[in-house]
Amino acid sequence: ELISHGETGYEAGIIISGKFKVEIEDQIHILNAGDSIYYESSKPHRVSNISDSVGITIWIDAPASF
Repeated sequence: ELISHGETGYEAGIIISGKFKVEIEDQIHILNAGDSIYYESSKPHRVSNISDSVGITIWIDAPASF
């Protein structure tokens, strides 16, 4: 299920290792190590690890209220 945060804000992430699927509304983005993404956190979204091993990311939510 896609989630959204009611407040205005942004999320940004960078993939350190692994492979991730980021769904934002009706768009799907496949991210690999070194890739990054940025989007409005009020839009429905979901992040999933689609690699066969543990994935590592750095994720930032701004403002940090949720």
